Amino acid sequence: EVGVQLRTELGLALEEAMSALPERWRLIVEWNIVAGLPLRLIADRLGVSPQMVQKLRQKALDRLRQELV
Repeated sequence: EVGVQLRTELGLALEEAMSALPERWRLIVEWNIVAGLPLRLIADRLGVSPQMVQKLRQKALDRLRQELV
C-alpha cells in the first residue's frame, strides 16, 4: 500500500537525518520532542542553560527540516 510505504520511507529518512545530527543536538530532540522532557531538565542533564538547550533544539530542527525537504 502506498500510504504504508510512504510512512516507512519518511521514518527511514527521519532516522537517517537524526543520526547525522551532532550527538548533543540529537539528544535534545529525542529528550524534548520524543520523550517530552522539559528544557530545564535537559539543561541540567547536559550542564548548560535552558536557553542554550532551546538554541540547540532550534538548530537541530532547522537541520532536520533542511534534510527532509
